[in-house]
Amino acid sequence: MKGPARIRKALTPYLEQRPHLALAKYWIVIKPLHHIYRGVTFERLFSSGEFIASWSISPMFDRTHALALTNGKIVYAGHSARFFLNDPASLDAFFAEIDEHVVPMLEPVRSIDDFTAFVDGLSMRPPVAYFPRRYVKVLAALGRFDEAREISKAIAEGRNGWAPPDLKEAWGPIVTELHPLLQADDRVGVADLLRRWEAEVAAKYGLLDIWEPTPFPFEIAS
Repeated sequence: MKGPARIRKALTPYLEQRPHLALAKYWIVIKPLHHIYRGVTFERLFSSGEFIASWSISPMFDRTHALALTNGKIVYAGHSARFFLNDPASLDAFFAEIDEHVVPMLEPVRSIDDFTAFVDGLSMRPPVAYFPRRYVKVLAALGRFDEAREISKAIAEGRNGWAPPDLKEAWGPIVTELHPLLQADDRVGVADLLRRWEAEVAAKYGLLDIWEPTPFPFEIAS
């Protein structure tokens, strides 16, 4: 039995009692899933059934870093981060951590503004603005086009070391897709692009049945 099937078999009784959670491959997702992913990742799963998991939070429209563990931490029960799929007591401890700590912490983070405030408040983590290749997408999603345009222009011009050749996968779409739309002040185009990126992330990680496409803040305001 492959990893995702083993996980689903072990977690099904737990998830059946919690309609606010969903499972997709290696991810336990807190619903609803709109612009911000919130959940738990099975980071490592060994043949013995031992696993290590981390909670994390990230924008769905950040195609390069979506579902990354950058904004998150390993799940612990007491002083141990080791859990076992075939040990009911171990699973109960894991579920308790999700119910008592992870969900209460992440569930209130629903909007993009909530996300930036949450990440900026994490200890031992730089603020979102510290990462321009990620922040430009957040600014665009919030409709703060003037600020986003300045960053995308700097990336397109190769300023500040923000577009190194070895990280072209991270900044390339900003230059070729997002920046022209920001330059043109094309709000419809920006919304369509970010939503397409969300759809690509949802498809890549098996989240299409959970993800709910929704308007961006600037679409509602306009």
